[in-house]
Amino acid sequence: MRQATPPDPALADPALAGPPAPGQPRTSPYQGLQPFAEPDAPFFFGRDAERTILAANLMAARLTLVYGASGVGKSSVLRAGVIHQLREQERQADQAAGAPRLLAVYLNQWSGDPVARLLGRVGEEIARALGLASPPGAAAPGGLAETLAAWTARWHLDLLVVLDQFEEYFLYHRDEDGPGSFAAEFPPAVDRAGLPVNFLIAIREDALARLDRFKGRIPNLFENYVRIRHLTASRAEAAILKPLARLNQLAPVEEPWTAEPELVRRVLEGVQVGRVVLAVVGRGQATAAAGQPPDPPIETPYLQMVLARLWARENEQGSRRLRLGTLEALGGPQQIVRTHLDEALDGLPAGQQEVAAALFHYLVTPSGSKIGHSAADLANYTRFSEDRVRAVLAALSAPGARIVRPVPAPPGLGQEPRFEIFHDVLAPAILGWRAQWAARRQAETAANRQLEQRARRWRRRQGLAAVLVALVVAVGAGLATRAVLAARTGQAATAAQAAALRQDAGTASATAARSNADAYIAQADTICTKGWARGRVQFPDRPPREDAQAHARWLKGKVGIGQATLRQWRDLPVPAPIDPKVAPVLDQYEEGLRVYGLAATLLANGYTELGGDALRRGDGIGQDYRRRAREAGFRECDTALPL
Repeated sequence: MRQATPPDPALADPALAGPPAPGQPRTSPYQGLQPFAEPDAPFFFGRDAERTILAANLMAARLTLVYGASGVGKSSVLRAGVIHQLREQERQADQAAGAPRLLAVYLNQWSGDPVARLLGRVGEEIARALGLASPPGAAAPGGLAETLAAWTARWHLDLLVVLDQFEEYFLYHRDEDGPGSFAAEFPPAVDRAGLPVNFLIAIREDALARLDRFKGRIPNLFENYVRIRHLTASRAEAAILKPLARLNQLAPVEEPWTAEPELVRRVLEGVQVGRVVLAVVGRGQATAAAGQPPDPPIETPYLQMVLARLWARENEQGSRRLRLGTLEALGGPQQIVRTHLDEALDGLPAGQQEVAAALFHYLVTPSGSKIGHSAADLANYTRFSEDRVRAVLAALSAPGARIVRPVPAPPGLGQEPRFEIFHDVLAPAILGWRAQWAARRQAETAANRQLEQRARRWRRRQGLAAVLVALVVAVGAGLATRAVLAARTGQAATAAQAAALRQDAGTASATAARSNADAYIAQADTICTKGWARGRVQFPDRPPREDAQAHARWLKGKVGIGQATLRQWRDLPVPAPIDPKVAPVLDQYEEGLRVYGLAATLLANGYTELGGDALRRGDGIGQDYRRRAREAGFRECDTALPL
C-alpha cells in the first residue's frame, strides 16, 4: 500500500474543481438536507482540513475510525471531500511507472448481505475504472479477504474502502455472526498481511460502543481514530458565500449573486448548535445558547436548509441578492427549520397523514435511528393498501418535501427500492410529529363524541320547537273556526269575548316567535360547536405567547376557523324579534377576529410589542363578545368559538 502523500495543491481547494457532472445540473448553490455527494464537490466549502486529514489517514493506515455526532456532516466530508479528492488523484495518477492503480470505494447501505454489498461496490468500481463490460465474478471460496486479494492482484490495485453510516450495520444485523457473515469476514480482511486494502469506518458517536463486537477480532481496533466536530461559524461563512461565487463562475450573468453581510451574521446566529431543538415530543423550539464561545459551532444540515429556502424565495422574487428582509419575512432561521417537517406533513390530506404516521412507526426507531423498508413491506406492516402507501411515500420523497428517500435494494433481493428518512436530524421531529398526530387523533375522537352529544340535545330542542309551532297553528285554526261559526249562527260576540280572542291570538304569536328564536339559537349553537371541534382537532396545543412565531401560526389557524364559522353563522336568517340582540354579537365576534388576525400578522413579522398590544385588545373584545352572547341566549357560542 502506498504511503500518504500531500494532496495536490490544485485539489486542496474545491473552488478549483470542475463543474457538476454532465446530466446533473444544479438548480441551487445550496444543498438543503441532501448530503453532499461527489458531483457536489464544487459547491462544498469549509472542510478543507478534515478532508486532508481523513484522506491521509485512509492512505496510510489499514483501519481508520471516524466518528461524530449525528448531523455533523460526516457523509458530506467523506463523499464531496475525501472520495472526490481520491478520484481526482486516481485520474491524474501516472500508470506508466508500474505503480498500483489507486481505487476508492464508498459504501453506505447496510441492509441485506453486507459482504455481498461490499464486494458488489468494489466490483462496480473496478469495472468503472478499467472499462470492463461488467463487474468481476462471484467471490472466491475464501470469502471477503480472498476475493479482495484475488482482485487486487489480478488488476494491480490499491483499494481505499470507506464504510459510511456504519451504525446502520448494527441496526440491520444486531446479532449476526458465524461463517459468511460480515462480523466473521471483515476482521480477516483488516488483519491480512500484504492485502493492499485500507478501510475507513465512519460511525455516529452515540453508536461508537457497538464496535466492541469487533474488539476481540481486530487488534488495535481503536488505535487510529479521527473525530469530526461541528463546522464553526468562521468556516461556515465560506459555506454561505463561496457557493454563490461558484454559481456566478459557472453561470455568469450581468448581475451576479451576492449576500448582505447582516444576512450572513443573522443566519449563522440562528443555526448555532443548541439554538434549534427538534424535540422528540412537541414541535421544534428555540433555545438560548449559554456561554457563547468565540467561534460557535454550527448545525450544518440546518444551515443548508435555511440557505436553500432563502435562495429559492429570492429566486422566485427575481432578486439576485440574499437579503435580511427576505429572511425575516420567512420567520428567521429557526422558524424555517422548525416548520420544514410540519409544513410538509400537515399539508397532506387527513387520510395520508394517517398512513404517514403508521409508516414512521417502522421507518424510525424509538431511539431516533432510521431504518429502510420496501413499499410492499410497509404496506404489509401497516395493513394499508400498497397503492396508498406508495402514494404517501411519493409525496414524502418529492423535491418539496424530502422527508423520506428511496435507496437501492440489497443484492439478490430484487429491484424494488427501500425507503428511509431523508436525514438523521429529522428523526426527533418525526417522532414528535407522530406523537402530536396521535394526540390530535384522540382530541378529534373526544370532540366528535361531544359534538354528537350536543347534536342530540339540539335535535331534542328542535323537536320540541316543532311541537309548539304545531300547537300554535292548531289553536289559531280553532279560534278562527269558532269565530266564523259564531258569525254564521248570528251569535254576536261581546266586547269581552273579542278581547279574549285577541289575547289568545297574541299568545299564540308570541309562542311561535319564541319557538323560531329557540330554533335559530339551536342552529347557531351547532355551527359554533363544529367550529370549536375543528379548532380543538387542528390546533390542540396553544403555544405560549412568549414564543411569538409559534403563537402567530396557532392564532392564524384559529382565526381562519373562526372566519369560516362566522360565514356559516351569518347565512342563518335571524328572526326579527331577536335581531337587535344577535346583530351586536355577530359584529363583536367579527371585530375580535379582525384584531386577532392583525395580532397574528404583527407577531409573524417580528413586531412583538405591537402584536402583544393587539392580542390584549382582542382579549378585551372577546370578553365583551362572550357576555353579549350569553345575554342573547346562546348556550354554546359564548364559549365554543375559537377566539
